[in-house]
Amino acid sequence: MHGSVRRAMAVGAVLVLAGVGAARAEDVARGSYELVDAVVASVDGSPITLVDLENYERGAGKLLAPEERATRSAMLDAMIRNKMFQAEFDKQGIKAPDSDVEIYIDNLCAESHSSRDQIKKSLAQMGVTWDEYFERMRQELQRMALINREIRARVNVTPEEIERAWREDPQYGTPEKMEIGDIYIPISGSSSEARDAARARADEAYEAARKNFAKAAKKYSEGPNAEDGGVLGTFSRGEMAASFAKAIEGLEPGGVSPPFESDGAFHIVKVVQVVEPDRLPLDEVRKAIEEQLYSQSLETRFRRWVDEDLRKRHHVTMQLDDLDKLEASRS
Repeated sequence: MHGSVRRAMAVGAVLVLAGVGAARAEDVARGSYELVDAVVASVDGSPITLVDLENYERGAGKLLAPEERATRSAMLDAMIRNKMFQAEFDKQGIKAPDSDVEIYIDNLCAESHSSRDQIKKSLAQMGVTWDEYFERMRQELQRMALINREIRARVNVTPEEIERAWREDPQYGTPEKMEIGDIYIPISGSSSEARDAARARADEAYEAARKNFAKAAKKYSEGPNAEDGGVLGTFSRGEMAASFAKAIEGLEPGGVSPPFESDGAFHIVKVVQVVEPDRLPLDEVRKAIEEQLYSQSLETRFRRWVDEDLRKRHHVTMQLDDLDKLEASRS
């Protein structure tokens, strides 16, 4: 038997001659046919045809994540997963009623600050019907119910894992911070005389601040914290104004910057003390870490369950590569 004919039979292809009718073997061998449909995969003997795949791609498949619709093969994988899931739904009696789907969609709208009308408009632009979207949301609800039954009881986060994540994850660290003092001397007016007067006062204050910053702040500063010795608070470099961050570059604790002009005033800044990098208290972030690790573990276990456990329960065949070869033989 000719190789092209064998490939056609292997994928269960339905072949017709363009404008003629049923294909003859010699026409297939020459490649003078039109491919109408073909079985590209099956799940437990239930076929997925090329037409099914193309219809899915034009409709509900547009609701898949980008990586799931990036190629025709990825799209077919998604269809196979859906069939396996549906088989599990049927086997375990999992069926989300319309009322639950309505509530789920309402919750999604609330979370995304959108309305059903906005969703319907977006769906129309994508070429997806509301019914296709509604059924996709039903599948999501049923999938969550299936995950609860099959996976959640197997996922656990230990105290040791939480503490390790707390120590190693940069997001739970605190940056170096500095307690800053400021002597604030405003420029009263836009004239050069006003600026010169403020500058002279700032120079005088600087000499006093080098000896006793707190005392100089009480005498010269017009800022709200003057009576507190000019102390503003504790900040990381990223939280400071750029002019302040530049002024304290290279200053050790106790160091005082020369006067600098910023936002209509002269400032003299002191690094009161440096607070070394640390970590957020574990008790404050324990719950957030546990939830994050649990979600990651659940996702990992779910992927493994789909790729391994679920496929062991179902007989899956894929023939898309054979179809691609068959089509390539015609070109």
